[in-house]
Amino acid sequence: PVAVVGCELRREPRDVHAGAANVFAFVTWWGQPGQGRPASVPALIAHITVDHADGTRQVFATDGNWRAHTGMWIQAHVRNDEGDFVEHIDERLDPTGWDTVGFDDASWPHVAVLGPHPTAPFSHLYAARTHIVEQLVAPARLTRLAGGAYVADFGAVISATPVVEVHRGVAGARVTLLGGYELDPDGHVSTTNGIQDTDMSWIFDERAGAQQLRPFGYLAFRYLEIDGAHEPLTVADVQIAARHANLPDEHAARFDTSDGTLNAVWTLARHSALYDPQEQFVDTPTREKGPFLGDSFDVSQATEAAFGERQLTFQGLRDFARSQARYWPDGRVNVVYPNGDGKRDIPVGTQTYVEWVWQNWMTTGNLDELAALYPTVRNITDYVARAIDPATGLVTNLPGGGSDYQYGAVDWPPWMRYGYDMKTAARTMMNVLAVDDFQRVAAMGRALGKPSSEIAREQERADALGRSIHQRLTRPDGVLIDGLYANGTQSTHASQQANAWALAFGLVPPAQVATVADHIVALKNAMGVVYFRVLLDALHVAGRDQALVDALTDPKRPGYAQILQRGATFTWESWIAPDVGDSESHGWGATVLAVLQDDILGVRATAPGGAQLDVRVPATSVTRAGGVVVTERGRVPVSWTRDAAGHETVDVTIPTNVTANVHLPVANAHGASDDGVNLVGDPGVSAVHTTDGALTLTVGSGHYRFTTSAPTRSATGASSSSLVRPVVVIVVVLGALTAGTGVVVRRRRRAA
Repeated sequence: PVAVVGCELRREPRDVHAGAANVFAFVTWWGQPGQGRPASVPALIAHITVDHADGTRQVFATDGNWRAHTGMWIQAHVRNDEGDFVEHIDERLDPTGWDTVGFDDASWPHVAVLGPHPTAPFSHLYAARTHIVEQLVAPARLTRLAGGAYVADFGAVISATPVVEVHRGVAGARVTLLGGYELDPDGHVSTTNGIQDTDMSWIFDERAGAQQLRPFGYLAFRYLEIDGAHEPLTVADVQIAARHANLPDEHAARFDTSDGTLNAVWTLARHSALYDPQEQFVDTPTREKGPFLGDSFDVSQATEAAFGERQLTFQGLRDFARSQARYWPDGRVNVVYPNGDGKRDIPVGTQTYVEWVWQNWMTTGNLDELAALYPTVRNITDYVARAIDPATGLVTNLPGGGSDYQYGAVDWPPWMRYGYDMKTAARTMMNVLAVDDFQRVAAMGRALGKPSSEIAREQERADALGRSIHQRLTRPDGVLIDGLYANGTQSTHASQQANAWALAFGLVPPAQVATVADHIVALKNAMGVVYFRVLLDALHVAGRDQALVDALTDPKRPGYAQILQRGATFTWESWIAPDVGDSESHGWGATVLAVLQDDILGVRATAPGGAQLDVRVPATSVTRAGGVVVTERGRVPVSWTRDAAGHETVDVTIPTNVTANVHLPVANAHGASDDGVNLVGDPGVSAVHTTDGALTLTVGSGHYRFTTSAPTRSATGASSSSLVRPVVVIVVVLGALTAGTGVVVRRRRRAA
């Protein structure tokens, strides 16, 4: 099913040579349907535009003048149950030089033309919004084993294609490449541990002479074993083409703190977020190479935060919306799309889609994208509302899924549920998500100027369901139980999931926050990787940032510190992945990157498109943090320190057309300064508020260095003691002027 296709045009855009012959050549692949691949037929369509310096344009398209030749791939066995085949390449069948200008393809047959576009089954096409970039990576170490095989260690699990240079090939000699995650005691790459039931080999039959052994596909692996080479190999001969989706800036965000474990967690998350996305978000780049909704949402949060990525996220949101239009008149969306499974859903995935749309709106502020996706989320809230039992007012047995997914997965894999009572019909987690869906769609409706009746309906649904949660899913002490059974009685189990979701999504009354937070903290880490961010968000909402740090840094608990201690270089599918055969290259754990930036660096967007920011140093054992946070309106360099006495220094640059609320742990304005200057008269500060003994400054764009020690001088040179009374007066005046006119704000902006 692999063919080599060529035409006289050009090879790659960067290799076009004016005034000379150019060639454009393709390798095409077609196989069975699988995750990320719907059923299809072999075909190629190309439309190439060449713009000349003199302003003229040439357009070339595939037609009957093109020629094709069967490739050098021969039939092999399947890798796993996902439709991938092991590549067996006979280099003797390679038409050497087929992609160069001088190659004579006169003996190749012309391609069969299906017809002009659109021609069935290709009645419509959607352009990909990103493309793949590759970089050759040399091994950190190359070892020759006693039997003659070589094992290359690339230092970390990386999504890649092997590239092995052979200088003295022997015609017909068999060379096998084997990727893997772990080594067996004898030094060989393991074929049993960490492989996710996947045959991670490539088979080559050499031709005589020099050649490059490079397959078409990719896997994620750390180790590569080369067996059967008839010549010595060096580090220069054994490389990988590391590959991932093209991202705007791979080094946009930065993170460094006084806590080495937090730094390691951020680096692990960044690496995973970089190598998970391929042509689309994937479940894992080793086995299920398709965009599962939950995985996509989690990785999207990391790629948008770390790299300023936007296109891949909207592509994913757009595709899941299309799954609803194609398969789900009742409002659901697929749990993976595109894919070879056709119609397939998990209720929690459908519910999560709404929050993904909301998070993307907050990140980008793109009203056009929000408008395009709004009909999809509206259909979802109707689907959820239809599952509300009038007798209890709770979402009950939300339709969809099957087996371990039926009515909602709660957590995944099943052994990461930590005792959640799956016998419940009205599950607390699903009900909390439903409230969030209704609230988010109401907010989207307001942003889009939808009719007030439409907005009110969603808000009324949220309010009513919230009351039912408080009445029926809460113990007298305020702790939430896992749900109601079909007969209406309460479960006696109060999981971390049920309580973390409710706290993170604002459904715990203020009087009960401390009790619920205590319950969550007492359970330590009792949630899986996929929703671990919810636990961290809950701790932050409750003001338990030290507990958040502990959850991330305690190696005795299931979590990031523990898997790092066990040698993880890519986030895992579960905290015990090597023990049970789960994926050791699962990108969904990368979502923690956004938490670290929001809650440890302390910069969080609070308005769509990053128009407003919240800057707050967390109350933790961390004494220093610094880095760069990526927003739609520009990067935010930030650093802060806290000394033994509790005095803070916050150094932050706010982008143009952005305002920020900066929180400082002092009782009033004379307890803080900006680069040694009293806050009164500071040209960047437009408002000062004191709440519960803490100071909040509203600032415009510019560079600031706030300290919580007493200021040494005012902007006018007066001593700090003489400014205690005027502070109150000036705050009131500034607040009034800011609210009344934009002129004052512009005058008070301070350049970086």
